Amino acid sequence: PPAPPPPVEVSDEVDIEDIIDTIDLSFEDVAPVDSTPPKPEPPVVVIPTPDPPEAPVLPDAIDDSDLVHVVAEVQPELIGGLAGLQGRIEYPEMARRVGIEGQVVVQFVVDERGNVVDPIVLRSPNELLSEAALKAVRESQFTPGQQRGRPVKVRFAVPVTFRLR
Repeated sequence: PPAPPPPVEVSDEVDIEDIIDTIDLSFEDVAPVDSTPPKPEPPVVVIPTPDPPEAPVLPDAIDDSDLVHVVAEVQPELIGGLAGLQGRIEYPEMARRVGIEGQVVVQFVVDERGNVVDPIVLRSPNELLSEAALKAVRESQFTPGQQRGRPVKVRFAVPVTFRLR
């Protein structure tokens, strides 16, 4: 690259040409001043605002003993599994004679002790199969569901299959 141009020298001397000794002012050029006193400003009214309410003190744990969870951190487990449930089923004799088969879906709540509470049939091909499925589910035992390390009520559903051999 080419070399930069040499720096330009600037003199430090300041030239002051004219010094003003006097200033001529004419008051005719100034606008007249309004001699009426200014209107007083309205008084400022301060309305005291109440202090905000204190935040409510919440307990460390919310009482959820009546709450039925749909999903829990640890879901209930059927003791013996679905095979154990199938072993408790007594196929209704009338349904066996007529040849009724199908799947019954039973919904219920597993309480904090693992017991089945309020079982209802959601879907069933026949009333005889519904009664047999409800009886088998009522006799079942579960490990309770857990939320935050505590046993809780959990809504649960199981399919009960009826198949003739």
